[in-house]
Amino acid sequence: MAATVLGRFRVEKYEGTRFYGVYDGDSLVCVTVYKKGAREVERRLIGYELALLSLSKELQEVNHENSQNLFSQTILVQETKVQKGKGIETATHN
Repeated sequence: MAATVLGRFRVEKYEGTRFYGVYDGDSLVCVTVYKKGAREVERRLIGYELALLSLSKELQEVNHENSQNLFSQTILVQETKVQKGKGIETATHN
């Protein structure tokens, strides 16, 4: 995915002027006077995108862990109900 982010942004001369445009795909993000400034904007956009990708991945992992925990708790509750239905008393510890 990082390769996708790195190829997503680009710096080009802006429409026959002496200025530079920073593009996100085909969309113009900004126009700068100096190429160095355009490269800095590009660098920051890539950094923000990589941070968002990282946070998104972490969130998916947390959601996966939570769903596994919820599934385990549901199974435990069902087993407890079955055992109580058979007249077996059990103590659960969290």
